[in-house]
Amino acid sequence: MTIGAFTAANNKDFEEFATAPVLGDRVVLEYYEPAEVDFHGEIVISRIIHAYRNMFSWQTVKNALGFGSSGSCNNNVECPEGDSWREQIRAVAMVILSSGTRWCTGSMVNNVREDQTPYFLTANHCLGSSGTWIFMFNYQSPNCSNIDGPTYMTLQGSI
Repeated sequence: MTIGAFTAANNKDFEEFATAPVLGDRVVLEYYEPAEVDFHGEIVISRIIHAYRNMFSWQTVKNALGFGSSGSCNNNVECPEGDSWREQIRAVAMVILSSGTRWCTGSMVNNVREDQTPYFLTANHCLGSSGTWIFMFNYQSPNCSNIDGPTYMTLQGSI
């Protein structure tokens, strides 16, 4: 499983970064620094989270509190109830905390200037530590039977 590449564009003023979960027991972090740079890069790893069971397996997800345990008002978007919302569904993301916790959902919204400033609308009770939030887009079942969706379409960090 490969994630990245990450570049200077991923750097935040608050100097924190998190990635979506990566499958496997070992991780290789590769850093490339051009020969001609104004200063040498520095990487500090402050925390690594390791699951004690395979969080990517359907059985683990099915038995985990959260996935598939939404209230009756929460509908799987691949079911017929989502037909009227196909275009809007693409703007929805799940928020994952740097600990790997599936936290909340929300939606990308535009502003009246329509200048493509990326605003994310979520519930007030979800706020806090947003600098290391991981936004997972297109996380949806491939059909109406509540199967776990893809987990690799992510963006990290917000203010």
